[in-house]
Amino acid sequence: MSESRQKAAAASATATRRGRALRLTTFGAASLSGGPQRSDETIVFGPGKPLALLAYLHCAPNHSASRDRLVDLLWSDGTAEAGQHNLRQAVWYIRQRLGDKAVSTRHGNVALVAEVVCDRTAFVAAVENGDLEQGVALYAGDFLPGTPGQGANDFDEWADLERYRLRRVFTRAAECLVRRRLAAGRHADAQRLARRARDADPHDEGVWALLLEASLAAGDRARAAAEADLFERVLADDRRVAQPNTQAVLRRVRRAAEDGAPAGPAVAVAVAPAMVSREREFGMLVAAWEPARRSGGGRHVHLTGGVGLGKTRLLREFQARLQAAGEQVLYMPARFPARRVSFGFVAEIATGLAQLPGSQGVSPDAAAALVSLNPSLSARFAAAADGARDDEALRRRALAVLELVTAVSEEAPLAVLCDDYHWVDPASIAALAWVLPQLAAARVLWITAGSAAWASSEQRLTERANLVPLSPEGVLQLVSSIAPLPSQTWAARLPPLLHQATAGVPRAVIERLQDALEQGLITLEPTGWGCPNPEGLAVQLATPATAEPLPLLVSPFRVEGPSDAAHLAQGLTEGLITVLSQSERLRVIALASAMRVRDVGDVRARAAAVGAQYVLEGRVSMDGDRLDVAATLHDATTGSVIRGDSWSGAGSDLFALRDQVARAVLDALRVPLNPREERDLGERPAYDCYLRARHCLLRFLPEEFDRALRVLRYGLERGGDNALLYATTGMVYWQLVFSGSNPDEALLRTAEEYAEKASALEPDAPHSHALAACIAWSGGRVRQAVTHFQRALACDPANPEALAWLGCIYGAAGKMFAAHALIARVLELDPLSSINHSFLGFNLMVEGRFEEALGPYRLTFELDKIPPAYATYAIALARAGRKDEADDLLATLSRLTGGTPVGDFGEFMLRALRGERPEALAAVTPHLETFGRHVSYVAWHLGAGCALVGESDSAFAWLRHAVAMGFVNHPFLLIDPLLANLRADDRWPQLAEDCRQAWEEFEV
Repeated sequence: MSESRQKAAAASATATRRGRALRLTTFGAASLSGGPQRSDETIVFGPGKPLALLAYLHCAPNHSASRDRLVDLLWSDGTAEAGQHNLRQAVWYIRQRLGDKAVSTRHGNVALVAEVVCDRTAFVAAVENGDLEQGVALYAGDFLPGTPGQGANDFDEWADLERYRLRRVFTRAAECLVRRRLAAGRHADAQRLARRARDADPHDEGVWALLLEASLAAGDRARAAAEADLFERVLADDRRVAQPNTQAVLRRVRRAAEDGAPAGPAVAVAVAPAMVSREREFGMLVAAWEPARRSGGGRHVHLTGGVGLGKTRLLREFQARLQAAGEQVLYMPARFPARRVSFGFVAEIATGLAQLPGSQGVSPDAAAALVSLNPSLSARFAAAADGARDDEALRRRALAVLELVTAVSEEAPLAVLCDDYHWVDPASIAALAWVLPQLAAARVLWITAGSAAWASSEQRLTERANLVPLSPEGVLQLVSSIAPLPSQTWAARLPPLLHQATAGVPRAVIERLQDALEQGLITLEPTGWGCPNPEGLAVQLATPATAEPLPLLVSPFRVEGPSDAAHLAQGLTEGLITVLSQSERLRVIALASAMRVRDVGDVRARAAAVGAQYVLEGRVSMDGDRLDVAATLHDATTGSVIRGDSWSGAGSDLFALRDQVARAVLDALRVPLNPREERDLGERPAYDCYLRARHCLLRFLPEEFDRALRVLRYGLERGGDNALLYATTGMVYWQLVFSGSNPDEALLRTAEEYAEKASALEPDAPHSHALAACIAWSGGRVRQAVTHFQRALACDPANPEALAWLGCIYGAAGKMFAAHALIARVLELDPLSSINHSFLGFNLMVEGRFEEALGPYRLTFELDKIPPAYATYAIALARAGRKDEADDLLATLSRLTGGTPVGDFGEFMLRALRGERPEALAAVTPHLETFGRHVSYVAWHLGAGCALVGESDSAFAWLRHAVAMGFVNHPFLLIDPLLANLRADDRWPQLAEDCRQAWEEFEV
């Protein structure tokens, strides 16, 4: 034991003997500290199984748990005897550090005796006592971030449930405080806290709406608009749509961003339009309730229907009916953020049921299973959590929920309404699939509602109702329920027009009415609906609502006849991608991905590989000066041909022929161009050069960089000064450094020169901002880089460089919700570029999903066996515990690229993972050090490699440099397995704290 650790142990033992409390930190970090005085506290335990054991005991009822339960929690990967031995060793180790009386073992139980002050306990107490300011101040991040190690799956499950529960407590407290601060005029404070709540639970729609409201109240319209853009990307990544109330907030943000318009309250259609055309379904629920209420005989009803058809509205109306009659109702909507928390939804149901009369009538076994679902229930049930695992845990928890609901229903009939069932986690679905068919003896009606059908094999108690769109008469009833329609021609036409525009979806009807109100096309008067502009209203309703862009693949055109037409076919392909990409109604697959699938003969397979619905393919032939072009547009979903045509002209007519093909495609897909899109694109030849250069850039090879520079020089010589080509040239020089091909700082200065040229010509163009961002990033100016990337996306939301690199920055900064949304978008645009899959793998890796990250990294490697792919895939394998495979890849990389910076990096990581200290240090060449100074990923891994071989001083220096460069992913710092050797070092707590502060201060 080191001298510092001996002092820490002695100080902690002294503090324990003298009755001074140890301090357990569980929020945002995991540690146990002790010392005679607060100022003298020293870390006694960092992340690991001893700390996990102490944390679990502190949270357990009476601070005690059975030995068998603790073995199942932390050492389930071996035999029972080995687990008991490991537990004895852990207890011995804890006593060595804290004193003999810190932990007691008797009668088959282990108990924490030492006095421990814990931030979790203080947080829960503060919120329960109404001290919300103290509560949110104590919440410094997720509960017990990281995992204790191998064999602790049960502990992970317990921590996940507790983490989710505490996160919800924090966001609810934060929401209440934000509204108080807004009411008191403390807008900046409210905005900061709302951002903390959003970062804590970034898939919770409510905290996003809260942040947008706070930003508007603070007058920060630009920030509100940026947050709204990001929120919509997160929703798209999650495959969700915003709820009506949230959409109203988004409208306010959009109005505020337009020409400085005031950010007043949204125009409301009505407080709540009446529920119409749902009499049959509502009557079915009432009919199902009556026998359950009178004489028992539990029932289950499952409602299905698409988004916006009114499932939630129907459940809320039914809830209001029952509550008005004094009946007992529990409304439980599933939450999207909990979809990955095992048993998360069942735990919420158990918590809700436990608050109802009669809940304490469950058996001790059921109580133990309920406490295992939610440890906070130990305050209501005098039982320790049971230690069941796997299928037995599922059976016991399902049985406990059934017993609990039966006990509650014996006190009074009960209706349980489970909304958004499609977001329920798989473990909860399995438990409820067991519970619901067993309700016959209970006085309960259980209703589930979601977009998916009920999938249980036990269906004898299940009734089904499928909500369908409104008929034209139903739309008329909905509109009339808001306000009377006058006896005028426009009013008679309104319902059928609305039905045609919305397909009868109630939410869509309300949204179209809202849009018309905001545009002044209709009005709401005390006497009913008014329409000052019937013609404008008809045009608005005839215009399709904003829809997802149509995904189109332009396959590389084939050459027929002489090979000298090859350059014309390539130019035609690139030009068509250029022209068709101008339409906002199309999502045109990028050239790099189109090239990947050019040899796939089957149209459907080609489309499926890149996620396209439509495929344009064709051929080009040249006979003397005569150029012939033939093109066919396919619908890949059916395999049918939508349109086929041919065109002819002179070789000099290539651009004109290209435009004719593009116009034919737009006409066939019924995609009109707006005036901006119709204008003559004088940049087309330059854009062609950009596309070819970008295709080379994505290969990350020195010879490809040289080819890109030749293409760009040709474009500049042919067309003169051009901001796009200058910016792309600068990007080549920057990427030479970033990829490790040539980490010469002089190249960064050259990149800056081209950035100045591009900015002088087009200072607000997306390509100018993207290059400026990359240069700032390599210089450690991360905030400036983020700002430039955001400006690039404001100009062009589909800019691939800005999406990809900003997604990488957000991943390194630990803002995973934003990182995943951006990378998902760039993968839609360019699904077969290896670098994009590498970014996805990186984000999964730094999120701690090591096994899951291997898939994208493997695909990256298979698409392009380039040097960076070898290195990143190997490091991902090492983190997933597959070091033999990592060793093979790194050895191959070192052999293929020895003497280059990337080869030196591979050699360094190879030797570090083997523990070969002299060889690892010898691989750190001046070029590799320069590489690390400008690329945060390399700096982090130089620190990790140094940690693996015991070079702690260098490890901390490189990690601090990575943090300064923007790699501030604090949760990843705490769990990165390559940094395990550093966590016992006295310098670790300060590094972790500095990283945490930088992580919290980083704004997306």
